[in-house]
Amino acid sequence: MLTNMLYFACNMKSINENTDEEITALRRGVSLRLRTARESKGLTQLEMGHFLNLTAQGYAKYEKGADVKSHILLQLCAILQCSPSWLLGFKEVGANLPPESKLLQELIEIYEILNKKGHQRLIEYARDLKNHHHYSFSTELSSNDRKDT
Repeated sequence: MLTNMLYFACNMKSINENTDEEITALRRGVSLRLRTARESKGLTQLEMGHFLNLTAQGYAKYEKGADVKSHILLQLCAILQCSPSWLLGFKEVGANLPPESKLLQELIEIYEILNKKGHQRLIEYARDLKNHHHYSFSTELSSNDRKDT
């Protein structure tokens, strides 16, 4: 079932037009988003397996790119509190978002491909930017307030 969805997801091409590389890339994306969502919830592979009535190794296969049956996909989404479209790599609603939102979406996509250490570095960098007076809204607001007085 997932294989058919993955074929369909490859730029909306017909099944026969997709390459093995595209399917592999989509599977890799699903497995990456699974791991990212699981880790963000603080869950182990053993716990995920338990929720799905699988062994930890049975669940780990999904994070390694194994084909996910549709009923498992829905269970995964319920456990991880994510949408099936996100898990499959479809763009969420909001393709015509303003530039600021598109930047946020890009930041989220970058976050998704980073490992735990990358997540920490990204957050540290964001905190540094927040505290820097050239990049902070609070600085802009306080300087604008001064101009009005």
